[in-house]
Amino acid sequence: MPGPHDAAGIKMLLHDRDEIPRVHNLGQAMPPGAHVFVGVKIVEVTNLPLPHGSCLDKTLEYSDVYTTEACQLDCLTRRAGQICGCRSLFMPHKNESFPAESANLCDCPVPCYFRLYETDISYASTSAYTLNKLLSEDDKNNLTEKLLKASEVTSRYELNKFSKIQKLNDRLKRNMNELREKVTVNLKETVSSAIVAVNDRYQEIEEHYNWKEYLYRYQAYIMEKNFMRPRDAYEEATFHNVALGYAEYIMKIESRIRRLVHGNMVDASSRQVLFDDTLDLLSSRRKIVETALVNFTTLIEAYDTGIPIFNYKFFSTPRSHNIPAAPKPLIKESRVHNSYAEKYGKRFGTYLNRTINILNFCQIVVDEAFYNKTLDEGNMTECLETFRYLMRNWVFARSVFYFETIDWPLKQIEERLKTFDILWYELKTVYENLDLSLASLKSEIEVFEKSTFVEMEDIHDAIEGYLNDTVTKANVSDIFTSTNFRHLTTSFDQFFQHVRSKELSVSDWIQQLAKDAFEILKVIVNDVDSWEYYNFTGKTHYLGNISEIEQNLGEDYTFVAELMHFSVYINGIDSNILSTYNDIVQEMTEYKESLKIDSSFIKDNFLNVDIFYRQMSYEEINQQKAYEMFSLWCDIGGTMGLFLGASFLSVVEIVDFFFTHLTFAKTPEEDQ
Repeated sequence: MPGPHDAAGIKMLLHDRDEIPRVHNLGQAMPPGAHVFVGVKIVEVTNLPLPHGSCLDKTLEYSDVYTTEACQLDCLTRRAGQICGCRSLFMPHKNESFPAESANLCDCPVPCYFRLYETDISYASTSAYTLNKLLSEDDKNNLTEKLLKASEVTSRYELNKFSKIQKLNDRLKRNMNELREKVTVNLKETVSSAIVAVNDRYQEIEEHYNWKEYLYRYQAYIMEKNFMRPRDAYEEATFHNVALGYAEYIMKIESRIRRLVHGNMVDASSRQVLFDDTLDLLSSRRKIVETALVNFTTLIEAYDTGIPIFNYKFFSTPRSHNIPAAPKPLIKESRVHNSYAEKYGKRFGTYLNRTINILNFCQIVVDEAFYNKTLDEGNMTECLETFRYLMRNWVFARSVFYFETIDWPLKQIEERLKTFDILWYELKTVYENLDLSLASLKSEIEVFEKSTFVEMEDIHDAIEGYLNDTVTKANVSDIFTSTNFRHLTTSFDQFFQHVRSKELSVSDWIQQLAKDAFEILKVIVNDVDSWEYYNFTGKTHYLGNISEIEQNLGEDYTFVAELMHFSVYINGIDSNILSTYNDIVQEMTEYKESLKIDSSFIKDNFLNVDIFYRQMSYEEINQQKAYEMFSLWCDIGGTMGLFLGASFLSVVEIVDFFFTHLTFAKTPEEDQ
């Protein structure tokens, strides 16, 4: 736990119970995570007072037992009272010179008796497998509860960690305010504006489409009712009769001509009747062909001018619109759009004219047979074969003329309408996808605002509660290390990824929408078959330059595309919040890990100390008077006796020495 000291573990001092312990100065440090063995030996010391020694047992004011430490504390306490007006033991640390000066001024000799505890210390590391040996489950639970309470206090006491949480909270608060402004306000408003803008662009192009689609159907109606229906009427009235039974018809003409020449007639009147009847056959067929030629000429004139023959009304559109609405260039083009239309359109009328001529020639053959009763086989053959040839080829020319000229404009309009509808279907599909995507994004933002953002605010409130001392750090750590929080951050990250993904998709779709819209407008503007009707109905904006229309359209869709830049509002905000969350999670994870009672916790916080006597005996040291008065007198007497005895013997020996060596000694001369 943090405190006034920077070391982990304990200081141990073995001392006599009457002695004031100086643990700070004399204590022996023991770290956690160790098994300490302390062998103790007791030593008792007895000192001598003056004059033989320096010990002294003084009477103290604040202690019943005299020790050097108690004397110094007693002196220090009295001086603190004199100088500071108080007697608190802990006041002197405010003046660093005070304890030293007091110690020098205090007379505190060693006591005459004291006891020492000598220690031999050895260490071993705590095993990682001692957790269950040291603590029972109840101990663990109790310790966990106490550790939690202590850690809550410590978390607020440690200013560095507490200020770190405050800074992280400030970061998160700024990020949350930014998130609220940019996502729940700006982004949501932008998406709503984008939905409106896209819908406006869609409605604009839908109006163009609906008007043009109506015009296509109107033109198809004009072709069908005012151009093709006259053909059907002519076909029913004349065209189908031109070559009706032409083979049997010409064989009948041949048979009658031969009867007029070679037939056995009863009387002249019967022959006249046969002649008249043959002329009627030729005349009626000639009138049919002539009428068909007139009808053909009417059709050709209508297709050459683009002026309808009939004037049917299309729904509520006035009949006066039929002529300007008719696709005149297309109708005119039907006459020459390919070689078949050009060739067989001409042959249709040519064959009719030639048929009239050949019928007139056949009448000449009939007249010759009736009046002259003669028959030129060459003329007969020419009449018969030419008629058959003309009818066969006219039928084919009629079929080609109908297909390549009469029916061709309607098929072109129908094909244009089909292509136009395909373009519209593609645009509509893009719009629906775009609109659905934007609506989905708006819904996701609203869900994010009502769920994810609310949960994030609740989490932020929990941190605020911790800083305001209404929520424990353990509760905050539980929140940030929970599965729900991981799910929350995952949802948060997925939301922003989805927004960025949606930005790419809707940007692509708005570009495609612009392209499709331009294609539709290009079809409308480039439709020369409708220019007259555009001008007639006041739709002159369809008569503008396609480049200018493209530029204006591009400007409109550029504005919409700029609304799709969602990353402008969310750029970096998600990474900032996730980074802040990660820092908070790391801090809370470390805090939660510190609350675990495991082998690491035991090594970091537990110390196992065994204290024992090294041997079941103690050492006693006594100071004694080494030289008493009685011993002195004994030593003096003994010395004096020694000196006296030594003096008598020495005198006798000296006399003897001199007598012997000086009186009886021989000189050298005497020796010689």
